[in-house]
Amino acid sequence: MRFVFLVLVVVPLVELMVLIKVGGLLGVLPTLALVVGTAAVGWSLVHSSGRAVVARMRASVAAGQLPARELMEAMLLVCCGALLLAPGLLTDTLALCVLIPGVRSLLVAAVTRWMSRQNGQGAGFGGTFSWSAQEVDVSMQNQDAGSDVPDAQRLVLQREKKCDQSQTGA
Repeated sequence: MRFVFLVLVVVPLVELMVLIKVGGLLGVLPTLALVVGTAAVGWSLVHSSGRAVVARMRASVAAGQLPARELMEAMLLVCCGALLLAPGLLTDTLALCVLIPGVRSLLVAAVTRWMSRQNGQGAGFGGTFSWSAQEVDVSMQNQDAGSDVPDAQRLVLQREKKCDQSQTGA
């Protein structure tokens, strides 16, 4: 609830205060040009970064890997797009900072760690999984052989049973 209040009330008020201050220093037209300019440049960067992320996502899928990191980056780019749509200098600055690849990588790592802690088993989004190589090989062979969904479900159920047994100490 606090987050919603912050986003819907406090952020627009702070943005308005910043725009008034900058408008007082630079004037109305330069301030409007700055807001529109940062949004336009940012939107262009979101577009090009998005294309790069989609290309990496396709390469990961083609290599038979889960594009978890790329999906997280895509989510951050969507958030940047939303921030750039909101008129204001602070939201535009935040979005432009997230568009820097190094900053985005740090955010992906932080969110991955947070999700791993939330899960409690270190298997968050893009986290580490304890699947054995043999289980993955069997799963990939079943997929290559054109097997149906029940084989894949059986493998997942077997893995869940092993996890449950290890957690209960059985």
